[in-house]
Amino acid sequence: MHKSLVAGTFVICCALQATVSVVAGVKDCGLKRYASIDLVRADDYLLVPVIIQGTRAYMILNMATPFSSVTQTAADSLSLQVKPMHIPFGQSADKTPDMYMATATPFEFGGIPFRSATFAVLPPYHFREIPADAPVVGILAMDVLRGFDIELDAAHRKMNLFSQDHCPGPRLVQALGFWHDILRACSRARRWASAI
Repeated sequence: MHKSLVAGTFVICCALQATVSVVAGVKDCGLKRYASIDLVRADDYLLVPVIIQGTRAYMILNMATPFSSVTQTAADSLSLQVKPMHIPFGQSADKTPDMYMATATPFEFGGIPFRSATFAVLPPYHFREIPADAPVVGILAMDVLRGFDIELDAAHRKMNLFSQDHCPGPRLVQALGFWHDILRACSRARRWASAI
């Protein structure tokens, strides 16, 4: 029991010392928020308000999808510039290849304007009737969101977008390194305690 108590005390002291240094480094960080977006909940979806070529619409938020897309109907009604892809993008649920890209000039969400945005065109596909005050035109995915640090509060239907250069150095890597050091210290403490 004495060995375990000594080893546990050693690990806790190491963890506290490392935590203080990580917290001190994080305290110097300043977050720059680009946008705070009120999402709309409709059925099982969170909808992001967007403006595509001057037209107000919604896109379904899907952070598990790498590429944003619009429906063929939306591309036609919004007069988006549509071009064929040289390589099929993927396959929709009915196994039809997505072979077109649509470019919106301009595109905006959360008050952040983009000169243009390119979306995969979903072949004849219609979202089921979603109660919203503007049309649902597609899916907003990680290709558009990749330039931001994202805070998502689904319960309160809020998404905050932050600058990615808010902290000096790679904080995630440092945090992972911190826990790697703790695990290494635990391993050493166990070996040290078993040697006593």
